Amino acid sequence: MSSIFDITTTPSMLQRVSKAVVFNCRRPKPDYIDEELVLERLQSFGLDFVFFDCYEDFYENQEQYEAYGENILFLNEAPKTKEESEVIHRLQPKYILWVTYPHFFIACAEYTRHNLKLKNEPTIPFTVFSSALERCFLYHVAKMQYISGSILEIGAYSGGTSLALALGNRASNVKDIVFSVDRQFQDDYDYFMKSAGVEESIVKGEYYSKEFSKLAEETFIKHSQKAELRILWIDGDHSYEGTKFDIATYSKYLKDGGILMIHDYGLSDSHHGGIPKAVWEELVDNDEYSNFAVIGSIFYAQKNRKEKFVDFSNISSAQNSPANVLNWLSKKYDFKDKKVFLYGAGLHTDEILKLAQTYNREFYNAVVALIDDNRANQGNMIHNKIIMSLDRVKMEDFDFIIPSSFDYESNIIRELDKNGVETKKVVPIYTNDEYLKDMQSKIPVIRDFDMLERVLKMSYVE
Repeated sequence: MSSIFDITTTPSMLQRVSKAVVFNCRRPKPDYIDEELVLERLQSFGLDFVFFDCYEDFYENQEQYEAYGENILFLNEAPKTKEESEVIHRLQPKYILWVTYPHFFIACAEYTRHNLKLKNEPTIPFTVFSSALERCFLYHVAKMQYISGSILEIGAYSGGTSLALALGNRASNVKDIVFSVDRQFQDDYDYFMKSAGVEESIVKGEYYSKEFSKLAEETFIKHSQKAELRILWIDGDHSYEGTKFDIATYSKYLKDGGILMIHDYGLSDSHHGGIPKAVWEELVDNDEYSNFAVIGSIFYAQKNRKEKFVDFSNISSAQNSPANVLNWLSKKYDFKDKKVFLYGAGLHTDEILKLAQTYNREFYNAVVALIDDNRANQGNMIHNKIIMSLDRVKMEDFDFIIPSSFDYESNIIRELDKNGVETKKVVPIYTNDEYLKDMQSKIPVIRDFDMLERVLKMSYVE
């Protein structure tokens, strides 16, 4: 098996960087990586890079490669060893990129540390699979929330979120146990916990979620006297079935007023695409839960709340959220045997189709083609769906045209009206009062530190 980058994804990631240090140091190296082919492909994308298969060689001459150290690309999957963590923390690059297997596309994370200026806080190290915004939010939720109960984390990986929760728990008035469950903890997990001095407040369990579900109550009582949680953090099996199981199984231990959070909500790749469906079925459509929000890719909900621990009511309507769009469309319309055109062939459309491909095949199959005004794009394919001009589409028989753009929806609707497209066949989203009322008011989205800081300042409990 030779390594082949997904050419639809890789260039967009590499557009962000011009130079990089490339490492291929994972031991043992997978035998299916064709290193020469990978390096040739990187060169074809115009990336200027220096390559190392040994960290020691890089350190010996680090100064002469300083210009390349702004970005790091790991060829052997996401960084998760002590050596990889060390090189990241020494270089503190702008971006960390890595190749995913077996899909062979390049993923990217921005190097950021927990740095909210709200209070004097400890620094939470960078980890690949949670952003600084997300770790910051977890820290403050664990610190702010003052009802009694433990914290349960399903899925820990290298421990970035464990550390955020444990440090917040230590700074809180509660100071209970953090239970961290993962099928396999990475090499740097214990190193991070020990360095921060929180290892004694964390009880690790190396289990699959379904295995731990049989031991959960006994484990909680043994270490914390009560099988009661104040925070449930789910970042485990990201499939629809796995997410649904974790919510249904562990939410029964969550106290009234407790907070349930789920990571990777809204990510459009096939690995995470089932999360929104499970979240809507188990939480949004469940009267027990309210005060919803999305922070980065964390879905936040509160169980039977009497008062809000974090008050999202003053946040303006949500930003562009393909996950919310797809859920709303699925609840509002029956797309079986329908013929749909999406007006727009950019990232927004790509994300909607990726999500639909995973958990809403009915909608995915209903979308027969895309509309784009740029002639250079017409005739190309996205998700095996051809891009057409509006003039061509008007000659087709169709049920709906859905504008697929947060910024240009009003312009698209005017263009459709000018071209005589029946209003009843146009499904607006972001200018739709019904959508705004039904969806965005329920699930505000926080994507930056400034907005998060405003929310936490309004909600902060000393």
